[in-house]
Amino acid sequence: MSNKKPIKRVFKTSVPKVGDLLTDLSPDLKLTINIDEAEKLWVAEIGEAIAKKVQETSDKVDYRWRVTQWLIAVGMALNAISFLVTN
Repeated sequence: MSNKKPIKRVFKTSVPKVGDLLTDLSPDLKLTINIDEAEKLWVAEIGEAIAKKVQETSDKVDYRWRVTQWLIAVGMALNAISFLVTN
């Protein structure tokens, strides 16, 4: 048997930064994106509408979770009472 230690290999990956592709293609290339003020407001309104809908859904889920927990607790209490009554 050989007393060699196993070789530990470490693979490093790099995540390219935003803009690396443009820099690689042409180092002198600059990209500017202008968005109209009305479009910015529209995007903000859509974002607010989505946030409101997510909050409403979250509130519904929280309510349903509380009701479910209460039903489980009541069921366990009734089960314990029926066990005590029958014995």
